[in-house]
Amino acid sequence: MRNKFKLSPLAKALIPVLLCTNASFIHAQTNDAEKSTDELEVIEVKGFKGSLLRSLNNKRASDTISDSIFSEDIGKSADQDIGEALQRVTGVSIQRGGGATDGGDSTTISIRGASPDLNVISLNGVTLTSSSENQTVDLSAYSSDILNSIEVIKTATADQNEGSLGANVVLKTFRPLDATENRRVLELQSRYSDFADETDYKISGSFSEKFLDETLGVYVTAFSETQGYRKDSFFTNNYEVKTFPHAINAQSGEVIDGPITGYVNGQNGYALFKNSLEREGFTSAIQWQPTDATEVVLDITVSDQFLTADENTFTLLGPQSAYTDADPLVTGDDPWLVFNPENQLFEKVLARSSRGRIAQRESGVETTNRIYSVDLSHYFTDAFSMEFKVGYSKTVADDDYYTYINTNNFVHVNDELIENLPLDTLEPVGYDCTSGRCVARFGEGLVNFGPGQTGAQGEDNSDNTVTTGFNPDDLASIHLQQVNTRDRDMSDEQKQVFLDFDYGADWGPITTIEFGAKYQKRNKDVFNQNNFFDNADNAWVPGENAPSPSLGVGVSSIQLSTVTKGQTPHGDDFLSKLGYARDNATDGWFTIDGGAALDALFTNRDVRTRPDLSNDRQVELKNKAFYLKTSFSFLDDDLTGNIGLRYVDSTVDSLGFSGVKYDLNQFSSDYRLIEIATDSSLSPCTAEQLYANGVGYAEIDGVGGANLAGAFDANGNWGPAPGQSCFDENFDQSANTRSRYWDARTDVDNPEQYQATGSNDYDNVLPSITLNYQLNDKTVLRFAASKTMARPKIDSLRPSYTLNYNLWSGGNSAGTINNPNLIALESNNIDLSYEWYFSAGGALSVALFHKDMSNFEEVATVSSHWLDVSKLDQSELEALDPLEALIQPNADGSAKSVFDEPSCMPNYRHRWQSNALEWVTQCDTIDLNLLRNGKGGKNQGVEIGYNQNYDFLPGFWSGLGVAANYTYSDSTTDAEVIGFDTQLSSLPLENVSKHQYNLSTFWEQDGNLVRLAYNYRTDSLARRSFRQGALWNEGGGSLDLSATYKINDTFTLTFNAVNLGERVFRQYYTNLTDSRFNIEGNALDGEANKSRTIREWVTGSTYRLALRATF
Repeated sequence: MRNKFKLSPLAKALIPVLLCTNASFIHAQTNDAEKSTDELEVIEVKGFKGSLLRSLNNKRASDTISDSIFSEDIGKSADQDIGEALQRVTGVSIQRGGGATDGGDSTTISIRGASPDLNVISLNGVTLTSSSENQTVDLSAYSSDILNSIEVIKTATADQNEGSLGANVVLKTFRPLDATENRRVLELQSRYSDFADETDYKISGSFSEKFLDETLGVYVTAFSETQGYRKDSFFTNNYEVKTFPHAINAQSGEVIDGPITGYVNGQNGYALFKNSLEREGFTSAIQWQPTDATEVVLDITVSDQFLTADENTFTLLGPQSAYTDADPLVTGDDPWLVFNPENQLFEKVLARSSRGRIAQRESGVETTNRIYSVDLSHYFTDAFSMEFKVGYSKTVADDDYYTYINTNNFVHVNDELIENLPLDTLEPVGYDCTSGRCVARFGEGLVNFGPGQTGAQGEDNSDNTVTTGFNPDDLASIHLQQVNTRDRDMSDEQKQVFLDFDYGADWGPITTIEFGAKYQKRNKDVFNQNNFFDNADNAWVPGENAPSPSLGVGVSSIQLSTVTKGQTPHGDDFLSKLGYARDNATDGWFTIDGGAALDALFTNRDVRTRPDLSNDRQVELKNKAFYLKTSFSFLDDDLTGNIGLRYVDSTVDSLGFSGVKYDLNQFSSDYRLIEIATDSSLSPCTAEQLYANGVGYAEIDGVGGANLAGAFDANGNWGPAPGQSCFDENFDQSANTRSRYWDARTDVDNPEQYQATGSNDYDNVLPSITLNYQLNDKTVLRFAASKTMARPKIDSLRPSYTLNYNLWSGGNSAGTINNPNLIALESNNIDLSYEWYFSAGGALSVALFHKDMSNFEEVATVSSHWLDVSKLDQSELEALDPLEALIQPNADGSAKSVFDEPSCMPNYRHRWQSNALEWVTQCDTIDLNLLRNGKGGKNQGVEIGYNQNYDFLPGFWSGLGVAANYTYSDSTTDAEVIGFDTQLSSLPLENVSKHQYNLSTFWEQDGNLVRLAYNYRTDSLARRSFRQGALWNEGGGSLDLSATYKINDTFTLTFNAVNLGERVFRQYYTNLTDSRFNIEGNALDGEANKSRTIREWVTGSTYRLALRATF
């Protein structure tokens, strides 16, 4: 709050510095007895140099360790984006959309190792709400035009709002009474992205006026803008572990005799992401000073945006069947298997049974932000003052539309066709990373449907001929497979009240006493209903002689050719910035028209919708805080500081829905039937036993497919069918041969989702002390010690869990258990800084920081067997504790079998994969993500900042200047062993690079400016727990250019170029716990192999040209 305490020695030292600057004016309201530090800092300067001077002066006068950024003028910042500006601050790093969990162009920040959810960002004192499902603030939602200053406060005092681990980020808009003159500003900006091939615009205007003898001021900034975005990426969803008989050594070219166990890319492919943003809004301030002792400020900020997103993916699915003896795994000019012993990855995997799919995600999301605040400050006496603030913020993000649709070709390209192809005809499908880039391999042949046939529903597919398992250009053979829509309404509403009192004391060393209270209530409501389109009759009923269940009817009856809207754009250069050549995928693949697909589905009687409510949740947070803070001064005011205590009480009430998803139905096999089929003592199966028509799988007179080996008896019990106990040597040869061993007991509907509630209450006591020692009139030494807290992610507090059986790929089943009993992270912090202000525009600062953390939130992945919950009824599921449903594997880590644990969920495999007895008799393994409070961790490091204007140089060269900083962070989490012997390795904190630096060099004279800004950071941890390992961000840098040309006193021309070097982003995987491979340690210490790419992407450059008029 505003304080009228005695002028500090730091502020006194600033007076001659400020008088020497080229500021257009200095406005400091004077009082004979006392003067406000805040009022002393109300400075308006022009140009980039002026904004740097204000930042240095604010840093010097502060009683904390902080950094700040000031606008150059009303409605004008050196950086066009708040995130771009913040990444110039020591210890701050930004994350742009496109990483592990975000495909858009959002901008979030990490500070001193604290993830985006662990930093409090406020606008005019009001904590910002979030359009994400947690509390991460997307700074791209706010135009930089609205801001006067950004302050990053890195050390805590008792009067600061709690909840931040890294720093409190304070955004402030303009105060009209602090300006020297009334202003009118209009800016027209054109934007162009050559990568997205989009031309966009921005229009903004600002108005500032004083009334009533300059006691009433009104300020408004309004804007409207559009922005296009494109991202090209390669991805692999995961690394699976496979064992093959032999392979080519990638390094020597020699044959490696096996068996060889290594990593293979799971589902991998290419993605093209495009979005289009339309945003408009305004911010307004009404500032009124009815008396010399009273001030009232009303702030309003409104922002509305509509974001359309279109994500097209091309994915290859790994081998669905075992290799045959004739397959050229290690022979010929194009061997199918290449293994790299160094990274234990099969760098090339081709197969006849691999397939592919095309998918498309389309969405339109409307997001609104509303921020209101009223700030009343009053001086009862010159020594005693009060500030009362009421704040309200709300973010609403609603789906206008959302569809996700993927495709397949199994109706027209079945396994039997592929399995019988001769090698001279076959075009294998897979991936090839031997060149350094993982390239998709697929065929070019088209399906021949037979004379007069086009692949339409109802046609006989038995006479189809093929050359490959997948060709993305074979439009007629591709059909829809999975379709879901989403209707999500998310609301994040926050109300807060602050009451603060300051008393200016003269009690020896005591200079001020401050005390106050806060009440805050936050409601996060997410109503997220997914609707999945299924075939109306998804069961394969024995005896109906269907050639294959659900093939060519329902969802899969809709051919892509009837619902496509053409090929993906940018086929001339898609992925070219990542080094990919043109082929019949990179030159574009067919897209899906979501609206046309839904129209076709809604008119199809064989299709039904299945709603999923398990993502609905509501969380209410109530926070109360009280504080007492005392400031003091010793040694003739050379030593100043404060000491204080803050008490915080936090209450959580939450509601959520749990659910289990089986998706087993007709695609799972009965191990009991397979045990009979593999008994060689039985007579061999005859054609009459194997085939419904007694001849083969192909239809004859409308009859085809397999005879089921199982059947229901008169009492409804499932078991071996009469007359079907025989030895089948081809039981695992293909999807067709496997289909006869279907387990009809798995044809169960998913249970209803069920509601749960949770609550929690915890408190924190947060002491703090700050010391500032002025060594001389140019140097300041600061020390701070504090205890801080940061609350858990809001979405983690929902009292629910999900368990998802994975039938469709070779990976494990998956689940998540949320935790409403999470408590706040606590950190004991020590900071020490040295600041040398060697000239009016020059400073050198060094800051040391140390954070000792406990109770940080983490996701621990536990791999275990689990109870066969498909046998539980609804009431038993609702009473189930999911942790009690887990079953420990064998002591050596090997899987238990259904004979060891009869109650376990069997390892059902999709019939396109395997009926191997050793697989289907295993207990299924589920990777369960547990949200928990971790043991602890540390983060320590150093920040170095250097700023200087070289105005002592002659003539032209006097316009040169530099602003540079460097941050070193050494972070680590404590290793732990939790339930089921799950090991959590000691690793760095997420999104914390060891080394990060920012360098801005500029030249500015007479209103003209050229600035180059470079930001670089080394590798960082993306996720601590990622599929028995860790996910890492590869380091890199980006270069931005900005220039200003002053036409005259009214008009200015500006140019900005962002990401000139077109940085390539990459994430890679390291193994931490899988003993079958090398256990790799901390990748930041150079101990791990960094070659296993999970995803790689590029977003291109953006250019902006603007004309600004000031009246």
